[in-house]
Amino acid sequence: MFLFNSWSSTGMAQRLTAEQWTIVRKGYETDPRLSFADLASQFGVSKQAIHARAKAESWQRVISLAELNARARTRADHLVDGRLDAKSLASSREAGVDSATEQRAAVLARHRKEADGPRRMVYQAIQTSDIEKAKLAKTVAESLKIVHELERKAWGLDVGENTDRDSVIVIERT
Repeated sequence: MFLFNSWSSTGMAQRLTAEQWTIVRKGYETDPRLSFADLASQFGVSKQAIHARAKAESWQRVISLAELNARARTRADHLVDGRLDAKSLASSREAGVDSATEQRAAVLARHRKEADGPRRMVYQAIQTSDIEKAKLAKTVAESLKIVHELERKAWGLDVGENTDRDSVIVIERT
């Protein structure tokens, strides 16, 4: 995730810039696997320095990868649908999920765009009464469906959503 190290050529730790601290914070808040020690070694500062900064700024770690996926999924949906404004994106509490949000939003936007191809093919086949074009449209749509399902699963886009067609009704009686 991090592309640079702040160790000087003399082996002494350097002070981090505001931009570097932002990256450290995002790393801590969005990746439950990263510890203060991991971040300290990556950026060439002490674990205590990162801990003090986190405490002073009330950094909040995402509890689990499932929570990260849920937050990013919601924000990605809002971003793709145009319901997420600049003020929301600038929120320091949500800044840690921006990268995941943008990636998920790009996947969703691409899926929506790709769905238009088979639809256009079907409409052309209907207008021209071309059975072969209709068969090709069906094959393309089925292939896209498989690719999209795999991609949604890989990105965790459907985690927590009931994807089954059957509804379950639970009646509790006391």
